[in-house]
Amino acid sequence: MLKEIKSKYILKSIFSYLKSRFKLKIIKHNKKLLNKLNISKKTFEKYILLKELNEKYKVNIQDIDIKILSFDFNEKIIKILNQLELKELNLLDLSQKGLKKINFFQDLLLNFKELNLSDNRIVNIDILEKVNLNSLEKLDLSYNEIFDINVLSKIDCKKIKELNLSGNRISDIKVLAKVNFKNLKLLNLHKNLIKNIDILNNVNAKILEELILSCNKISSFDLFKNNNNNFTRLKILNLGGNEIPNISELQKLNFGKLTIISDIKFLDIVYMIDSTGGMNPWISIIRSALNTIYNKLNKNIILRKYDIRFGGIFYRDPIDDHFSIHEYQYLGDANDLVKKMEIIRAENGGDEPEDCVGAYTISLDKDKMKWRKDSVKIIIHIAETGAHGNEFSHLDHHPDQGPKLVCLIKKCAEERISIFGYGIGYHHLAVKSFEVCKRIYDEVKYKNYSFDIHDLYYSDRYHKFTIGEFADIIIKHILDFISQNNHK
Repeated sequence: MLKEIKSKYILKSIFSYLKSRFKLKIIKHNKKLLNKLNISKKTFEKYILLKELNEKYKVNIQDIDIKILSFDFNEKIIKILNQLELKELNLLDLSQKGLKKINFFQDLLLNFKELNLSDNRIVNIDILEKVNLNSLEKLDLSYNEIFDINVLSKIDCKKIKELNLSGNRISDIKVLAKVNFKNLKLLNLHKNLIKNIDILNNVNAKILEELILSCNKISSFDLFKNNNNNFTRLKILNLGGNEIPNISELQKLNFGKLTIISDIKFLDIVYMIDSTGGMNPWISIIRSALNTIYNKLNKNIILRKYDIRFGGIFYRDPIDDHFSIHEYQYLGDANDLVKKMEIIRAENGGDEPEDCVGAYTISLDKDKMKWRKDSVKIIIHIAETGAHGNEFSHLDHHPDQGPKLVCLIKKCAEERISIFGYGIGYHHLAVKSFEVCKRIYDEVKYKNYSFDIHDLYYSDRYHKFTIGEFADIIIKHILDFISQNNHK
């Protein structure tokens, strides 16, 4: 029976069988039963440790021979794993564990072929210098917050076949020229901040087959114009989503069997935020949630093929308060918008409605916002109250503003800019204004683009949104929109 279960590599079934048939506590001291099951005392003690890991610490062990291992960091777990004296793992999977630091690696006596640390919040990877990586063939550090990869020159990379550094904040890749990538076949640097790739000319990666450089800030492909001996085995080169002029000319170069990918999808998101009166708490929440939203969108499978940029419009009411001014941040890196929002203060606002005409005028100014051609465009409009104009607010004294806003909303529809309106006031004035905007938008809207309204008012008017709650709401609406409107 045990051999049958072994063949299925299901650890949980083994424990269930032992517990139900022989009472697990007795087995530990019963040599006859151990002999009957053909299990040595040392092997059984190993099972006991595995049971503790599996049930008490929720360690995910998918293979009875422990070839694949995943766990949430805990000092007790590290000690138990070391007691097991494992020789080698096929895969140590620590992805999506919320890790910020990986210092525990220096205490972990494990050897593994694949290490997956993706989808965490790791900034510093210097500790890898102290880890035994002699057997490592695949290293996945994607979608973290890493900016310094100099430690690669201090670890043994000879056996590494795949190196994934995508979705980080790496700008300097000079260290790659100091590493001996004797067996490297795939190098993924997608979605970083790399501008110059000339150093790749000196990288020792003779058998590299796939090089992914999409969604960076690269402006030249001169490196590939010459017949570079480093890339004789290259099969796939992805340069999409960069700032390379005339990238189509790259296709004309003679690269033999090389497939060149130069296209990528773009997603441009502009936050349009009411910045009057008591909006400071909301501005703080939005700013704090921005990096969470950016990271989760980047990590989502649907959006990994997108280059995502953020911009912001912070509107007030100069119509009633002539000392008020609108402020904006053109589309770019999420960090640029966060820095801008750190100096934004909610202030002034003469009467109940605000100057949405000014806000939408800025949004449609391509020189100010820098919308990209063929991008999926979204405005996230967050407001506590409505817009000037009799059509949008019954309390307004500026009837000339209504027709102007009507034209601007229609223009957004014509430009295929989708709008998500979020009303946060308990009196619902913003939502009522959005409803009018939606009717105008729908008169001219194109397929796969929309004006969606979301009322964020809770039954408890004093409910305070957490950063996580707000981030999850925005992420869900963006992903739903992308999926439902065939922008995938």
